[in-house]
This record gives sequence, C-alpha cells and structure tokens, in this order.
Amino acid sequence: GLLVFIGDFLKCFIYCMVLKLAFGGVFAEMTIPLVMWGGLGVILGHSYPFYSKFKGGKGVACVCALGFAFDWRVTVIALLVFAAVVALTRYVSLGSMLALGATLITLIVFSVLGISVFPQEHTAECFAIIIIIGLLIVFAHRSNIRRLIAGNENKILAHHKDRTGQPVDEAAEQPGAPEE
Repeated sequence: GLLVFIGDFLKCFIYCMVLKLAFGGVFAEMTIPLVMWGGLGVILGHSYPFYSKFKGGKGVACVCALGFAFDWRVTVIALLVFAAVVALTRYVSLGSMLALGATLITLIVFSVLGISVFPQEHTAECFAIIIIIGLLIVFAHRSNIRRLIAGNENKILAHHKDRTGQPVDEAAEQPGAPEE
C-alpha cells in the first residue's frame, strides 16, 4: 500500500534530483529534458523489469515523483484531481488516469500562460515524453479500463456483499473473531 508507493516515489524522485544536481549547472538549459528522459527510463524500468520477466508496477508513483521533481505545482493539481476522483468514485485506477490527464492539461495551460518550467526550445520534446508516459500508464491500466467499462473494477473501502447483495461483516466471518 502506502509503503510501496513511498518506495516507488522515492526511487524516481531521488534519481531525478541527482540528475538535476549533477547537470543543473553545466547543462542548465538541458536539465528539464534530462530529468524527463531519466524519469521515463525509471518508469520503464519500474513497469518492465527484466528480472521479473518484464512484469512490474503500473508506474503511477514514479510519474508522480517525476512531476514533483520538475514542477511541484503540476503535481499538486494532479494530486487534487486524484483525491477528488477517488473520493467521489472510490476507483484508484480512474483517479490515477484522470490525474495524468490533468497533468498534461495543466502543463499545456502553463505553457500557454508562459509559466511553464519547460525551456522554450525543448517544449515539444518534453510534451512528447509526457505523451509517451501517458500512453504507457494507460497501457498498464488496460485491465482496469476493461473492468471499469464492465462495471466490476475494485473500489477502495468497498464493503463486500454476499450472494444476496447484503453487506458482509468480514470480522465476524473470520474464525476466532470476537463477537459483538
């Protein structure tokens, strides 16, 4: 759960910050594209690790870390979208994908308003990387998308029901559970 998210987040965030520190002074104009390419590499390594037969995570925590590494404002907006969607629907997968969409829209708006962190000469390259990352995340969530469409995606904090549709008290069903 949360511990895994923190570990995945830190994996990408620390790597991106090392890139910023190592190349920020020498190649200042290339820092953001380097961080973006490095973050894409971390996401690919996380999602398709060779040592696990190319079956890894879905990359959401790494994307969150990458966003935070280059523009915390975008990440805050994405997290607000994620929290609102999950609070309203209880679908983490839907919240993750819509937060990614909000990230792309926010970056476009920031670019139009002239407050983007992307260097002018690398804006197209950075947007291309974001689109690639977005496609990877949607691809990783394809089974979730199918379940969302079918109406049987898992919800967080969902109460389990028996065959008749009645809520089941899971604690009461466990052997040795104290009775109330």
